[in-house]
Amino acid sequence: MNMLDPLHPGTPYMLRGKPMRSASLWSARVVMGLLTLTLLLPWGARAQVSAEVQTYLSSINHLYESLEYERALEQIASAKRLTRGVEDDVALYLYEGIVLSDMGKNGKASTAFAAALYLKPDAKLPVQVSPKVEQLFEKLRQQVKQKSAPPPAKQKPEPPKPAPDAAEELRAPEIVKLHKPEFSNKVPGALLLRITARDARDSLLGFSWKANTGTLEPPTNTATASEVTWKAQACIPEGIKPTVTVTVTNTRGLSTSANFAVSATPCIVHAAGDKHSLRVGPDGKVWAWGSNTHGQLGDGTATHRSEPVQVSNLRGVSAVSAGGSHSLAVHKEGTVWAWGYNGSKQLGDGSTTNRSTPVRVRDLSDVLAVSAGGSHSLAMRNDGTVWAWGYNRSGQLGDGTTTHRSMPVQVKALSNVVAISAGMHHSLAVLTDGTVWSWGNNDSGQLGDGSTTNRSMPVVVSGLSGMVAVSAGSNHSLALRNDGTVWAWGYNRSGQLGDGTTTHRSTPVQVKTLGSVTAVSAGHFHSLAVRNDGTVRAWGSNESKQLGIETETHQSTPVQVVALSNVVAASAGAFHSLTLLKDGTVWAWGSNGAGQLGDGTVANRSTPEPISH
Repeated sequence: MNMLDPLHPGTPYMLRGKPMRSASLWSARVVMGLLTLTLLLPWGARAQVSAEVQTYLSSINHLYESLEYERALEQIASAKRLTRGVEDDVALYLYEGIVLSDMGKNGKASTAFAAALYLKPDAKLPVQVSPKVEQLFEKLRQQVKQKSAPPPAKQKPEPPKPAPDAAEELRAPEIVKLHKPEFSNKVPGALLLRITARDARDSLLGFSWKANTGTLEPPTNTATASEVTWKAQACIPEGIKPTVTVTVTNTRGLSTSANFAVSATPCIVHAAGDKHSLRVGPDGKVWAWGSNTHGQLGDGTATHRSEPVQVSNLRGVSAVSAGGSHSLAVHKEGTVWAWGYNGSKQLGDGSTTNRSTPVRVRDLSDVLAVSAGGSHSLAMRNDGTVWAWGYNRSGQLGDGTTTHRSMPVQVKALSNVVAISAGMHHSLAVLTDGTVWSWGNNDSGQLGDGSTTNRSMPVVVSGLSGMVAVSAGSNHSLALRNDGTVWAWGYNRSGQLGDGTTTHRSTPVQVKTLGSVTAVSAGHFHSLAVRNDGTVRAWGSNESKQLGIETETHQSTPVQVVALSNVVAASAGAFHSLTLLKDGTVWAWGSNGAGQLGDGTVANRSTPEPISH
């Protein structure tokens, strides 16, 4: 099959060795075109289509290639809510028309094509289509051109403006729009924040910015708009919600303010794995306790520890993550270190050798956050990209394959990421636009895309916006919205979704009776949430007393963990739970057979107890 090369007109593409789909030759050409969306866009349009829309086009491409037309149209509809200009709208209308025409819905295809042509009369189809569709498109172009604009209305003299009344004199400026944060092209890892405002009397407004953490570059102001670049710290201390505030003031001294709830990488200084736990001290040293069968405590031995021991040869750490039987740490200089079980290549050192002391993950730098899954690992760099290594049978590395990797590979079709989480065999990411993307195992609907199909590349989670954090459990997922609500999906046999049922969900449902939440964590079959009042709520399986409620009864809606306050962060392990308090102490409860509660015993606990260190 031939297709025109957009860089060398008249030169055909050859689809080598690929069986044709059970569709027409022209439909197959459309497929190949969608496989190369970014290449086929004209150079000018490529530069103008926003990064958000280009990311959606990758998902649309994957769905279209799989003949999932309806879901491709759903993705187009979602992308339309994020458009930033005419080029975005035109591109999406054109692709919508192509998908609809391949479905045989020519009436709706005509509507989509016409919408694109009204916005941009000289628009061109981005892929090669059948002569019939091309004729339809050109016919619509002529119809759009022939429709003349209505005659201009006669201009009436503008009436004199009335004198300002007392109410207008006391009116503060009005905020027209808080633009969605996006990554800065000039400052790596920084966010660009924009505001537009107006005032009933003044054409000139003043803008001032402040942030409770991170740094602000000098703003760029116009008469009614302002933009500023905000750069977070390498990571934000747990318990702090990063906020950037802008104040708009008019010449009468009246002002109004708005907050940008920006996302930033938390400094994960405590972490619960399957049967071991980690803690970063104020001096950057790492401490570990619990199971040590594969060296996951990093002390050079394979001896279980019921009290914390120091991880060998590791200083200057800003964040940690505990997985199935391996551990990860981020150094303040952006390198990643790993130790423990390596049979699935999850240490990223190019081998399958277990390590009882930390080794550096190869070919990885400028890292802000890591997450250790059941047998795979994730890292987020300061440029918003995600890298993965280890076990990949379900596609949890997101590189479009199911090949295990002993060194990091980049997750495909994913950018502008601000948070990550690795589950047992699936992965989650939050983007700057507040959407959540997922990939890997989906047998219980834990990817949240309305299906139970495994995905080797990221797909968007259905119906979520404004999200700031995620947590992947064994077979379920949690997401925290910027309004303090929590949403859950996936496996629910033990009630770990918190919706009052034990019904599995392939799309998100809101966790009930939770209040305003600041942090979430998903374990094997239970879930934790920290509320803004410093208390902790838990739900799901309680067979090992991991809910902290003095009984072993499962809970399908959140219950309060007893005798615990002033909490800033929580971490759910396989069958145990950890919390970090404002005073820096760590409290634990649940399963303790390997000493993972760190209290010097191996007795399970139904209520929180402080660790010995």
